[in-house]
Amino acid sequence: MSTVSLPPVSLRPEPRRDGARAPNRRALALRTVALRIGAFLATLVLATFVAFLLIKLVPGDPATAIAGENATPERLAEIRAQLGLDQPLLVQYGGWALSAVQGDFGTSLYSGQSVAGLIAQRLPVTLSLVACSLVLAIVVGMAAGIIGAMRAERPSGRIVTGVATLGIAIPNFWLGLVLVTLFALWNPWFPATGFSQAGDGLGEFLRFAILPTLALGAAGVAEVARQLRGALLEVLTADYIRMARSKGISRSALLLRHALRNAGVPIVTVLGLLINRLVGGTVVVEVVFAIPGMGTLVIDAVNQRDYPVIQAVVLVMAVIVLVANAIVEILYRRIDPRIRLS
Repeated sequence: MSTVSLPPVSLRPEPRRDGARAPNRRALALRTVALRIGAFLATLVLATFVAFLLIKLVPGDPATAIAGENATPERLAEIRAQLGLDQPLLVQYGGWALSAVQGDFGTSLYSGQSVAGLIAQRLPVTLSLVACSLVLAIVVGMAAGIIGAMRAERPSGRIVTGVATLGIAIPNFWLGLVLVTLFALWNPWFPATGFSQAGDGLGEFLRFAILPTLALGAAGVAEVARQLRGALLEVLTADYIRMARSKGISRSALLLRHALRNAGVPIVTVLGLLINRLVGGTVVVEVVFAIPGMGTLVIDAVNQRDYPVIQAVVLVMAVIVLVANAIVEILYRRIDPRIRLS
């Protein structure tokens, strides 16, 4: 009986018959980066243009705010011409966008100061408040979530879950007012208004920052705690965790070595959304505590119809949110290697 010999099988991929080469990983990465940058710029243009249109819908006239209610029509027309308010909307937006790309945000219609200088003064205050609230949400929220997962059937775990649910439902402005009443008016332990930079001393910075940080970060603590608890409970019931426990590995060791890492992706998602909420929430909290940050700056600008200031604040806030989203995407790939850029 004769045997049939088969040709050797090669494990290398055969070249494509149509002559096209397989996609280069470097070229694919460059294409992905280009798409991300394009989406970044498109989002900035859309956000600032929508804000520009909404500003125009606000009742009031900047020329009247500058010249006064008793100004003559000729004087109002002169001011509008000087500010470019008599031009079409697209021309006004295009002129502002071209100057903003060059780093020139114009001057305030109300005070005559440089808008870039105003933002440089206020932005560090807002970023400090957001950073403190984010640290509070991560540290306290993760600790509460771990306790809630490890003691899910015990009273302490149920208390953590109930408090987290309550924390999400409480508005930050209402909580801020309660904190001011309890710890600044009835018991003058902390100042009710104002803010101090870290360069003025750590103790003074914390004394001013504690109440607004609690008001802004309480909902974040509750959200991180709830999401981490749910993710850990799901991971701890997985088959590989049960097998590891059957080998005698303690529950705490499983939690620290395996469960926290596998529960990291949903937590990173929550933190990305949380940064967006904190940036938006600073507007309310800064008004409650009279903090000289970006929130009070934009509120004053809206009341004064100060268009250049409003546009610049919207642009800066949009950049912060988009950068935070980009960092979250990078953390995704660090935590879970299965996630790839598409």
